[in-house]
Amino acid sequence: MPSFALGGPVPGHEGRFIGPVPNAEERAAAAILYVALMTDLSLDIIGSQNAIVIDGGLIKTHIYTSLLAALRPDQTVHTSVNAEGSAFGAAAIVFDTLGSNPFVNDCHTALPASIPGLAEYKLEWRQHVDQLISGGFVEQNA
Repeated sequence: MPSFALGGPVPGHEGRFIGPVPNAEERAAAAILYVALMTDLSLDIIGSQNAIVIDGGLIKTHIYTSLLAALRPDQTVHTSVNAEGSAFGAAAIVFDTLGSNPFVNDCHTALPASIPGLAEYKLEWRQHVDQLISGGFVEQNA
């Protein structure tokens, strides 16, 4: 995993790759990895410790949920094909407080991706993001 996709987390910074220029297939893979890394970072920022439920378009290929499960090994990542997952989740919380649950759990547990070097990549990516945020980022070309 030699390239890094950066941008997004810092306003005013355009996304770019650090390292070798990726081909189209590698760019697509980097894009989904970037989304998973940003989700992981966002979950860290809010102090997430509970189970995670993902629904919508990102579960179609299972790549995103597998990456997220690998990035967050201490949390269970579930997928739901329910198109109204957020509304159903909110309703389930209300019904649960009333001691009832009329909903069927259609969630499946995401299996973590097994990608050698992913944990190290995450740490290095976070260091680049931290440098970008602190203003100490210097473009590197490999």
